[in-house]
Order: sequence, then structure tokens, then C-alpha cells
Amino acid sequence: MKNLFIMMCIVQNSYHVQASDELPEATLVTVAIPTNDEELGTQEVNAISLEINDEYNSTPLMLAIMSDFDIPIIINLIGNSPDINFQDDFGKTALHYAARKAADRDIDPIVVIQLLEHGADRNIKDIFGKTPSEYAHTETEVYKILAPWKYYFTKKFNDTFSGL
Repeated sequence: MKNLFIMMCIVQNSYHVQASDELPEATLVTVAIPTNDEELGTQEVNAISLEINDEYNSTPLMLAIMSDFDIPIIINLIGNSPDINFQDDFGKTALHYAARKAADRDIDPIVVIQLLEHGADRNIKDIFGKTPSEYAHTETEVYKILAPWKYYFTKKFNDTFSGL
């Protein structure tokens, strides 16, 4: 848990983060820390690696989404995630968490779009049998992104039969 706290502090300070899945039971995160902030562009960096293994097997990306980190930090983690479709102990992926947060308007739907553009699978079911779109409310922007065919079919059906 100590390493998780350190990683979160480093990520919140906007240092470059690169994750790898060299360890099957955990996520290894390499963080580049500048040795001199004034010359960030030219200065060498010290890299440290942190093994992340929280109690639910969540990835740093999932934790950043659940913790309402700034969008650029989440986007950085999306671009550097070794397995965008990694499932935690509940079978949820980062897309499950992002869909719920975006539906509740706690996070920008751009996170969902970025996850999909980086290969997130919208059809993965968690241990409760739910896909990410099922965590989004039907009238939200994120639902339209995750399940456009369901949204438009439901809207058309409701419009057709609402007057009967």
C-alpha cells in the first residue's frame, strides 16, 4: 500500500508514467522523475519502478479513474497501459470504471473515447455479467458512445410507441 501511495503522489505531480506487466501478480510502474525541474527538456531523468498490487488487483489506470485524477494524467496512463483490458478481482476493466464515472458526470467522456481508441473492449463482462455500457445511464453521452445502436433503437422504439 505504501508503494501505491507513492505512485499516486508521483502521478499527481505530472511526471511521465510508463506501466508494464512483467510481474503476473502485479503491475509494475516506471516513473521518470526529472533531476532538475528547470531544465526538464534537456535534463536526464531518474527512473524508479513501483510494484502496484492493491487489495482488489486494480491497475494504476483504474485507480486514477476512480480517484478523479486530472484528464491529462489519465490519458497518459491510457497511452502507457500494457493491457487496456486488464480485469480486476471484480472482472471490471478501466472502461467499466470510466463508463460509470462519466455517466455520473464525475469524469469527462473523453476518457471513455480514449480507452476505446486504445483498444478497450466494450463487450467484456464483469463478475456480475455487466458490460461497461450497462454502468452508463441510458440518457447520457457516455451511453451513446458505448452502445449507440441500443440508444438509437430504444429512442426510436419509445418515440414510435409513446403515443399509443
